[in-house]
Amino acid sequence: MKVEGCSNPGLSFTQKYKKAIINIYDFLHNDCTPGKYDYSVFQNLISSSISSDNSEIRMIIPFLIKLGVINHENIIKGGSRIREIIVNDSLFTLEGICFISFLKIELKSDDLSEEQQLIVRRIYAKFGVILFNYLLVSDDEIYRDLCSFLKKYETVDKNEFFILTDCRKKDRMDMLDSIINNYRSKIISPNDIEPISNINSFQYITSFLLQLNILKKIMMIRYHLVI
Repeated sequence: MKVEGCSNPGLSFTQKYKKAIINIYDFLHNDCTPGKYDYSVFQNLISSSISSDNSEIRMIIPFLIKLGVINHENIIKGGSRIREIIVNDSLFTLEGICFISFLKIELKSDDLSEEQQLIVRRIYAKFGVILFNYLLVSDDEIYRDLCSFLKKYETVDKNEFFILTDCRKKDRMDMLDSIINNYRSKIISPNDIEPISNINSFQYITSFLLQLNILKKIMMIRYHLVI
């Protein structure tokens, strides 16, 4: 059974990307001249100003928009593509400003006491829920689909993830229950499932949601919702 994955952000909340997000915020908040920018010019400006790879910026900015860190109202699109971006005092949402301010604390948490580190982890988990709620209303169906799947089936493994994304991509969501039941009853063998496109989507999305404390890994190969 050949199955297709979904598009994915290609990044996760590693220390590298957290630092890049902070640098982007500091530049736009403190040093960037307000105004309306062509999006390509905007990306190049940030890349050169914070000494970051342009491909990295191309991934980070759209994802910050989906996470509700950058205000959707400051984005001008042509179809599904970002054409222009307006830099002003409302570029970052209030949640986004608070989250980035917290990231600055979280990145230095090694210098804190164990009790303080525990508080930081708890606050980070709260921000994870806030950001995930933005993802649930984004144009990426995978987050809504995965959330609904886990609320119904409680856990998901790699093969089930690709069954889910394949049903969505091929407009066969009405067949999802039947396929999952056949898979879990071993009528469909795990060896029968062959991802053929976007094969990294499972790794990227689950890793990111683990970092947001939305998912928890259990039984080595399965995940369930924490919230």
